Amino acid sequence: RVLLQADPGLRERVIESLVPLEFRDAVNQALSSLPASGAPLAIAIIGLLFSGLGIVRSANHTLNEVAGVPYRLRHSTSSSLLRTVLVLVLFMATALGLGWLSVYMELVPALGDTPRLWRFLAAVALIFLPLWAAAELLLPHRARLRIVWPAALGGALAVAGVFAFGTLLLARLIPRNGALYGSFATIVGV
Repeated sequence: RVLLQADPGLRERVIESLVPLEFRDAVNQALSSLPASGAPLAIAIIGLLFSGLGIVRSANHTLNEVAGVPYRLRHSTSSSLLRTVLVLVLFMATALGLGWLSVYMELVPALGDTPRLWRFLAAVALIFLPLWAAAELLLPHRARLRIVWPAALGGALAVAGVFAFGTLLLARLIPRNGALYGSFATIVGV
């Protein structure tokens, strides 16, 4: 926020490249209502990290249960925590990669007309690989691709589908709901 407030030209370029035209007013309104202090952002980041760790730990437990791994063969607490942090970092990098992919496809003139199907497939590939790697990291035995690929592909298709159709859903939700909900949904959607 500080960087975007310090350079209004940069803020406009970022919003123009990332936010569809129909959502720009809501995003600008949401950005203008953010507090100037960095404390809420720090609290939000810490909360996000702990929430992410909880989600990945839950996925770790579920994955081990589904794979039928006996408790005595599961990773130790310290190893499990380290692997959970690694998977969270991997998923954060994937989220950044998806954002980069979206911006890159829009900003590079030669790729601006890339069909939606190719964009969707690129997102599926970008999501599939970390899901497979997460299974490798969280299970105490090797997660063979021939066993993991159906679940990883299904998860990748589902997540890419949510991203692909999220803007269509937001376009309908924002006008029908209040400005506060629309701003929140837009920021989450972006």
